Amino acid sequence: MRVLALAGICAALIACRGGSRRDPVAEAVKAGLEAQLDVKVEQVRCERAGCEATLAGGATLKVKVDGDRELAWETDEVVMTGALAARIRAELGALGVDTTVDCGAPRVTVPGEPVRCELGSGGAVWAAIRDDGEVELEVALTPAIVQARTEDVDVQGLDDLSRALDTDEAQGAGPEDPEADAGVGAAADAR
Repeated sequence: MRVLALAGICAALIACRGGSRRDPVAEAVKAGLEAQLDVKVEQVRCERAGCEATLAGGATLKVKVDGDRELAWETDEVVMTGALAARIRAELGALGVDTTVDCGAPRVTVPGEPVRCELGSGGAVWAAIRDDGEVELEVALTPAIVQARTEDVDVQGLDDLSRALDTDEAQGAGPEDPEADAGVGAAADAR
C-alpha cells in the first residue's frame, strides 16, 4: 500500500540549515508520517537514497523522498488500518453483515503478512496485502470460528480418531456379517 504526502519545506534547503544541525527533510518526513499515519515517530534519518523512520515501539520504515521545493515521500510498508477497516466493512456489507471493524493503529508490515482486524460480533478478519496492492481477506464471523482458526490442532489425535472410526467394529460389521462395508481393513482383505 503506498502512502504519498506533500509537506512544505524551505525553498532553499541550504538556507534552512543555517548553522543548526536540523535536517528539514527529516523533520518534514516525521511530521508527514505522524499526521497522515497517526503514529508516533521517534526518529528519522535521511541520506541521499532516502530516509529511515523509527516508529514508537521500534519498528523501522524505509521512506523514498523526492522533490526540491515540495517534499514528496512514499512507502510500501505501512498498512493504513483505517482504510483497511473501511474496505473490510464494505466487503462485509456486500455479504449482508453489519458490524464494526477495528484493525488497530497503522503499522509497518511486509506484503503478504496478515493483519488481524477484530469484528464487533466477536469475529475477526485476517487481511493480507499482496505486492500488487490487492487485499486477500479471510473472514471468521463468530468467536467459535476464530477459535477454530487460531487454536492448535492435534493432528496425531485426529489421525488416531480417524483410524478408530475406520474399523469393522466401528462400521457395525461383526464376525457373522463379512459382507458389510467394514472400512479400510475389509477393503484390504478383499484384495
